[in-house]
Amino acid sequence: DELIIVAPHIKRIFEENTVGINKGNLKIDVVFCGVNANAYPLNIKRKGFNLGYLGYINFKKNIPLTLDIFKKLYDIDKRYKLYLAGQFQDSRTLEYIKYFIKEYHLNNSVQFDGWQDQDQKIKWFKKINYIVISSIDEGLCFAAAEAMCSGVKPILHNCEGIKDHYNKKYIFNSVDEAVDMITSEDYNSNEYRRYIENKYSLDIEVRKIYGLLNNLADNNKNDINPLKNGSCKTEIQDI
Repeated sequence: DELIIVAPHIKRIFEENTVGINKGNLKIDVVFCGVNANAYPLNIKRKGFNLGYLGYINFKKNIPLTLDIFKKLYDIDKRYKLYLAGQFQDSRTLEYIKYFIKEYHLNNSVQFDGWQDQDQKIKWFKKINYIVISSIDEGLCFAAAEAMCSGVKPILHNCEGIKDHYNKKYIFNSVDEAVDMITSEDYNSNEYRRYIENKYSLDIEVRKIYGLLNNLADNNKNDINPLKNGSCKTEIQDI
């Protein structure tokens, strides 16, 4: 009866790829993903030299662009380091990264941190100053949102979907722009956290979903709003 999609460009792609398919009276709504900011302690940070990437490492994540950004920074100042935390899903990407590190003698400046569970992730955010996301496609991008909640400055590639979620001041169009954002004196941990809290709170997402569920109920006779009693998890299970 109702389909929820988490980003406007994904809705467009879905509709383009289902032309000619009878979807009946299906309603399609966009509800942005939410983040539980309380799960990520805020660390007040400042301009520094530690860049990080968090998440799966595959073609979509465009790590070669991140490496180009890092190399330009490294040529400016050898104190810059890049921490890659995640799991490889593409052997060619892994081989390219290994080649890049060897070719430019970056063994001591690029570090593989592996997959991070929740507790490890919170500790990992403490050591980085910038989260660099060079993806060719993104929605909310949880790694960026979680990092911002933790006080980390976001450096986000201008791919389809990213401008639906983030202010243009956090978005770069070229290697030079990314380098300028990282070397800039502009750094405000409180601002980054507030941005996520105000726009992508988990409460906002849950309220929108329950609003859609209530609209599906006959004449709103069955009010299924767990937020009234503060027990979201229990009511979802009951449903």
